[in-house]
Amino acid sequence: MRWSAIAMLGALVLVGPASAQVILSDRHIDLGMGYSAGTGWDLHIHDETGAAEFSPGGAPGATDWAIIRLLGHNQAPRPAGSAFDFIGVPAGSTIFRVVDTPSPQGLILGIGAEDNLPGAVASYFESDPRINATGEWIRVRLKSVSGPGHVSLWGSDISGPVPFWASADGLSATDTAFVLNGDHADLNWAFTAPGQYTLTLEATAFQGPGATNPIFSGDVEYTIQAVPEPSSMALLGLAGLAGSRWFRRNRL
Repeated sequence: MRWSAIAMLGALVLVGPASAQVILSDRHIDLGMGYSAGTGWDLHIHDETGAAEFSPGGAPGATDWAIIRLLGHNQAPRPAGSAFDFIGVPAGSTIFRVVDTPSPQGLILGIGAEDNLPGAVASYFESDPRINATGEWIRVRLKSVSGPGHVSLWGSDISGPVPFWASADGLSATDTAFVLNGDHADLNWAFTAPGQYTLTLEATAFQGPGATNPIFSGDVEYTIQAVPEPSSMALLGLAGLAGSRWFRRNRL
């Protein structure tokens, strides 16, 4: 079993980015939805724990980019109940999961727009039944997933899970999460198989009243790895830089 996991990890290295600047696995992370009227969209990875920001992909010449890694301690059974069928595997199946509350392993993965100035985007009434409220909303759509399994994202409500993304039944415009400008949302994630995932996201918001004058970020790719045996990372020279303080990317 160990050797099959090592072989799988080797495949991750061969098909994944050649040399990620930073691997984030044990901290509070937000997928940052930055927007400024002067510079436009800035989709990034915000390391809340280390007070640092990184580009979400290894573009040629980039020196400040990161990938997110879920380790073996993030494995858990899929919750029981039909309300969780959107995850795409039967109840009890082993998945890689991130929960929306602090855990002993420390990984929290949300969507944030905390650094944006008030009024950077227009306030409007979001009629999506999962929101149904007025605010400076930023929509974050999951447009595609490349990887060995399904990806899902949901919020917690007193009545049960509130799915935002669910790739198991195909992706559409309804696979959209929401974050308030100037705020962040910690959410629940599930990845149904070990391996490397590329998530293509697009952020949208409005600059005009009444949900007019939409602004689009264009497609941005985030890389997330689900690795079942953290001990085998050392065998492949994949040890992360957890606990370090990294260069903070200057933002305009």
